[in-house]
Amino acid sequence: MQTSIMKIMQLTLILTLLGVFAPDVFAGYKVVDYGQVVTESGTTYDDGDGYMGAALTVTDDGFYSGTNITLNATGYWAGALVLFSGSLSLTDSTINLISSPLGVYAQEGCTITLDHVNITGAGLGIGILSESTATLTNININTTGVDTGSLFLDIDSSVTVYLNGNTLTNDANSIFVNAASTLTLTGSNGSVITGDITASNGDYGASTVTLTLTGEGTALHGDLIKEDSTITITLSAGALLDGAGEVSNLTLNPGAILGYTDGLTVTDTITIGAGITIDFSSLTETDNYLVLDWTGASISGGSISDDQFTATNAEGTFSVQGAQLYFNATAVPEPSTWFLLGAGLGALALTTRRRRS
Repeated sequence: MQTSIMKIMQLTLILTLLGVFAPDVFAGYKVVDYGQVVTESGTTYDDGDGYMGAALTVTDDGFYSGTNITLNATGYWAGALVLFSGSLSLTDSTINLISSPLGVYAQEGCTITLDHVNITGAGLGIGILSESTATLTNININTTGVDTGSLFLDIDSSVTVYLNGNTLTNDANSIFVNAASTLTLTGSNGSVITGDITASNGDYGASTVTLTLTGEGTALHGDLIKEDSTITITLSAGALLDGAGEVSNLTLNPGAILGYTDGLTVTDTITIGAGITIDFSSLTETDNYLVLDWTGASISGGSISDDQFTATNAEGTFSVQGAQLYFNATAVPEPSTWFLLGAGLGALALTTRRRRS
């Protein structure tokens, strides 16, 4: 993890030096600077020289507003979109990381608004650093290969995300919030976040992550890593938290779903409603499993009892022991059972379809 942070720090230093001493080197194809205001629609930009250049650069109080913009990044360092002390609004647009490690990179008090923007490729989707702010609405980020993930915040930055049936996906960390930064994310209508979420102080100050997930199919698949920081998660009916780790504050409203992987620890406050489903599809053998541990946390809204929970994909009984919830699994489906069940459901669907036709 620290290696990834060091890479970002090194990249930040390089881009800062380039911005101060030689802005034209990384400026790339389109440059908006020195208070310029540019509004465009339906334009495609490729990065400048294929090595240092960004497809679009906004610096020195420049403002760029674009609709239906495509940015293609093959530059080794600068990426698709670089901002230094600039502002940007991008709507209905696409960013392709072809052979570049960066999609959007903002530093030094930038202000960014992205609405219906898709980012794909191998690299960091969005990096917001150094007292910058961003509002991200209906964005899709599907990236691979970088531990800092789909979304990275650093050094007292603030990001608000609204997902409505969207995806944030990375094969390592989906979200990394570092060094006194703040992330507020609301996901609904089948939005899916895949990858670990980390909140870290980064030797700079505690970070804060607040996630609110609502509606059927809305899910977080990934572990939660809390390093001297705060993670608060609220789930409503039909929303799923599928991961292990540690959270500060957890609210499971009636009908919420937890996916068991390796247990979840709550350190500050916990609120549990009725009718909570625990999905044990990851289990492969019978045993007594620790599902929730709220030792030292305060309980809001009354006590917690085992009859508030229902198990799926396993048979057994729940028991609350002190400030811990255990599940004694007495039967779990064999892998072959899952295969036969899937095959049977597929055959049933095909038969039904043929009868209707």
